[in-house]
Amino acid sequence: MNARFKRILKELMSVEGIVTSNHLAGVSQVSSRTVREDVKQLNDQLQAQGAVIRAIRGQGYALEVSDETRFMAFLQQLVERSAGLPVSPEERIGYLVKRFLQSGRYLKIQALADEIHVSPSTLQNDLKEVKDIFSRYDLSLAKKPNYGLKVAGEEVNVRFCLAEYAIDRHTPVRRQIQPLPILQDENRLDAIWKVVEKYVDIHGLQMSDIAMNNLVIHIEIAHKRMASGNIISELTLQMDEILSQREYEIAEKMVEELNAALDVSFPQVEIAYIALHLLGTRLVVEQHLEAEDLMDVKGRTYVRLVNGILKTIERELDIQLCEDEELRMALLIHLRPAINRLRYGMNIRNPLLDDIKKNYPMAFEAGVIAGMVIEERMDVQIDENEIGYLALHLGAAIERGNVAGFGPKRVIIVCASGVGSARMIKYKLQSKFRHEMEVVATTEYYHLKNHDLEGIDFIISSIPLEEELPIPVIHVRTILSGEDYQNIQAQLTHHPGYNTSLPYLRKDCLWVHEPYATKDEVLSGLTERLVKKGLVDPSFHDSMMRREEIASTSFGHLLAVPHPLSPQWDETFLAVCSLEKPVMWGGELVQLVCVLNVKKGSNEDLQQVYRFLTSLVENQELVHRCLKAQSESELWTVLTSE
Repeated sequence: MNARFKRILKELMSVEGIVTSNHLAGVSQVSSRTVREDVKQLNDQLQAQGAVIRAIRGQGYALEVSDETRFMAFLQQLVERSAGLPVSPEERIGYLVKRFLQSGRYLKIQALADEIHVSPSTLQNDLKEVKDIFSRYDLSLAKKPNYGLKVAGEEVNVRFCLAEYAIDRHTPVRRQIQPLPILQDENRLDAIWKVVEKYVDIHGLQMSDIAMNNLVIHIEIAHKRMASGNIISELTLQMDEILSQREYEIAEKMVEELNAALDVSFPQVEIAYIALHLLGTRLVVEQHLEAEDLMDVKGRTYVRLVNGILKTIERELDIQLCEDEELRMALLIHLRPAINRLRYGMNIRNPLLDDIKKNYPMAFEAGVIAGMVIEERMDVQIDENEIGYLALHLGAAIERGNVAGFGPKRVIIVCASGVGSARMIKYKLQSKFRHEMEVVATTEYYHLKNHDLEGIDFIISSIPLEEELPIPVIHVRTILSGEDYQNIQAQLTHHPGYNTSLPYLRKDCLWVHEPYATKDEVLSGLTERLVKKGLVDPSFHDSMMRREEIASTSFGHLLAVPHPLSPQWDETFLAVCSLEKPVMWGGELVQLVCVLNVKKGSNEDLQQVYRFLTSLVENQELVHRCLKAQSESELWTVLTSE
């Protein structure tokens, strides 16, 4: 079964009911006529497997299963035959990035196309996204006639990119390693972990579990790359500056044991590489941030930076944060290692990014504004992973504003993602259960052993805890969901539904099945329509494009919510447009576009809009119903009947 047939079958199985031919054409990036032919051929295969695709005139297609056992066996065989091969454009892009990074040699386009069962033209489209990903790491694809393409760039940047694509954010900490050829020896990874943990403890460094995990992976990558003759150039590391840091001394001692454990010899430049990661991932323990740390030249620079961030957020979003001393201190602690990362191009992955964007869009927008201030004042480039980490601290402060007091139940929060996400959980729980819960402490998993559990009622953990503990453990997602609240205290959880029939949803700003073929066409076309209605001026387009450059506004599940960089116009509105076919948008397919504008200086509108968007992002069925709508009036009915 070819990749298109698999995509059609996947879409039909993912939705109860009818799927339109336009939707299937968009997902497969072919015409409706081609879809009809594909469905016909696919049916020839399915009829012998206990299923059939019914064509419903004027509506679309529906999958009907007559023999569940036979059909499930067929699906299992299909999965086994296609294991490891990418199907969707997103999967193909990730596969190609890893393939080029791991190969280190020239790869021919035709051979790659045959390898993943696509046409050369489809592969060429995928390679545009691959090149964009590599450009974020100052890497490129070098072309040589009759040989093909290969990755070109500094070794340190190859490693940063390789580490990004060697980590699976969906698996537990210390097991976040995909089965890549470079990371197959689990015994060696355990040995590296033990050495790193030992010296982190000895020297009192405070690192999140994820930061520890990333450091271990970077050391293993360094080990493998050295073994294949790929050594970092001293010119790319600013050696003099790194050698003067305390982190270099710690890395030297760490490497003495690593040399013995791994039977290798790390040269000085590779020790500096490890020190660079310590500089970029270390967290400062709060009580160690003394007055003198804030009075030196660097300290005063960061104080001014934090002041600028908070004032700008207050001005742009009308959120009162300047008097929040806990937030101020959290940002001072976070920004020192973060700026080190940014200066050296260490754009580390944020495993919580997707959940932050979906569940805390207002905090993420505050993070975008913070990132702009950082770029302007510190002369660095910031990406959406770092923005997500800033959003955790800002989101915790926003939630803290809802906390009225503490309750009788004493709990400890265990979080692998660091201080910001632990605080987000803490204040969200205290806001939700303000009379029933007191959060006594937040900790990383590997530091839990240092906490006295006497008098603690239960533990709330964002990662599985393997050992037996004398008190109950409740496992939650790092970005809390309704199910998590129910697991903590079901009888006290109440989530009223959101009424999407709101005054800013304009009936005259709905469009269906528009033929835009690219993201740029969508933004240009919708801006032109909004200008004609007198809602915005032409600069609206440029402001949306600047926002997209900072971080994509795609949310997955075919949805994007583009909006200007900051509120500048006189009316809050939401314009909704469905597309004939999905378009690539920040590495994801998008077919439903909700253009958002918030009236300048209207905090009430801002929070109301973001509540609506959060509910829309979480409701995949609603998105599919919007895409099925055949007219503007039908789309209006779908959106306002929720």
